[in-house]
Amino acid sequence: MCSFKPYLQAGYPLLWIETHEEQRSIATIAKELLDFKDPYNVYTWDIANGLKLHKFEKGILRSATIEEEGMEDPLGILQWIEMKSPENSVIILKDYHAFIGPDAGNTRNVIIRKLRNLLPYSKGSHRIIAIMSSKVMIPFELDKEITVIPFTLPDLEALRKVLHNVSVDNGAPYPAEDEDILKAALGMTTLEAENAFALSLVEKKCFDLAVIQREKAAVIKKTGLLEVVNAGVSLDDVGGLELLKKWLIERAKCFNESAKTFGIKPPKGLLLVGPPGTGKSLCAKAVAAAYKRPLLRLDLGKIYGSLVGESESNVRQTLAIAEAVAPDILWIDELEKAFGGMKGSTDGDSGTGKRVFSTFLTWLQEKTSDVFVVATANNVQQLPSELLRSGRFDVIVWVDFPDVSQRQDIFGIQIRKTGRDKLKYDTKKLSENTEGYSGAEIENIVKEALVQAFTNDRELTTQDLMDKIPEVTPISKMMKSDIDASRKWAEINNVRYASEKSKPKFKAETVRKVSGISSTGVGG
Repeated sequence: MCSFKPYLQAGYPLLWIETHEEQRSIATIAKELLDFKDPYNVYTWDIANGLKLHKFEKGILRSATIEEEGMEDPLGILQWIEMKSPENSVIILKDYHAFIGPDAGNTRNVIIRKLRNLLPYSKGSHRIIAIMSSKVMIPFELDKEITVIPFTLPDLEALRKVLHNVSVDNGAPYPAEDEDILKAALGMTTLEAENAFALSLVEKKCFDLAVIQREKAAVIKKTGLLEVVNAGVSLDDVGGLELLKKWLIERAKCFNESAKTFGIKPPKGLLLVGPPGTGKSLCAKAVAAAYKRPLLRLDLGKIYGSLVGESESNVRQTLAIAEAVAPDILWIDELEKAFGGMKGSTDGDSGTGKRVFSTFLTWLQEKTSDVFVVATANNVQQLPSELLRSGRFDVIVWVDFPDVSQRQDIFGIQIRKTGRDKLKYDTKKLSENTEGYSGAEIENIVKEALVQAFTNDRELTTQDLMDKIPEVTPISKMMKSDIDASRKWAEINNVRYASEKSKPKFKAETVRKVSGISSTGVGG
């Protein structure tokens, strides 16, 4: 969480604390307030329990109910703040978004008006009102009055305390090597981690890494924004792209402490651009296996919500999970679908898209956590120039259609995946007859040929594969003009190439460009 103290010292009258962990958040705030010369009272209110006062006593947060009339009413608490609350108070309103949202009913406008009337009074008397909820859903009337403070997920030290408590409560031995167990729980709340640790003891009679990883995957998927992907592929499963694979293998050495001591900063990530089906997404999965890191897939299309602040809250929550899980791989597929509209945007969405884009850009530029980003884009021309500027990614790589030798490799890989010996098939002939076909299209040819052989009750043959080639129209033909334009963009902007053979054949005076050297740094 951003520290609460500076906002208090600056006299911010209305805050929104974004958290899934109410108790830990309240304890953290109350603890920070102990440092003040003039002590602050910390109150919480919710519709079920009314008003409570919280104080630290001998290092433990104690809570006491305050008996007041009208505390079952969301308007009543605002009246108490105005008439009875002492100076130097922080009043935390739990789930108060339910009373000021679009479905709040007839009292919504009155509550919002009362809140706005309270702000000058609160600022002058050191009474801080803080709405606390798991999602930020700010009504447009309060958009300019509220400041959002996100509460971060627990770090390794906080999770270590949880693991210790579960161990003591269940009479189980604390694991001698706890680092992997704790890292597996990163990205979970303290309660989620506690449940995962306890479930592991029930199922395996010990703190089992696989159980905790399984539970974390379920927790992350539940957000609807991220999912943990089981990669199941290696760089050996990627046909061709030898320059890209070489770059990835070299960078794998740059994450350890010796590289840091040498003066190398951990790689940030890469942007893979090129036609659909050329292996960009497959590479993202292979990177996770090569770097031995969990792979988180971000669906940027699900980021956007209908309420003020909801989209920004979603992107903050997503990036916070990615940072908490670190070291990891964050895979963002088809980047242009989410941010393509930023190019020449006229703020048709009241600026929400630009704020989400700005939040993502800032994080990408300034992140210090060990999150390696692998982003892909099919149509790079739709992406805004800010995203392509030096410093966002370590390198931008053009991934083109495979040449004849690479297609032969891909046919071999796909045949091998069916459990057959590739040497029994004429992969050279197949590759010579699939000019302009992508790796995904070759995979489809093999699948369709396999079905043909099976339905005819015989073994797969080269002829089955040849029969299916004309049935697949390559995207290189369907989208020729768009692909040619993107390919030209790659040439002009000096991006790197995933394969030596996909480099354009320039004249002698432009050799500097194809080397990947760029005065703007785009070539990486």
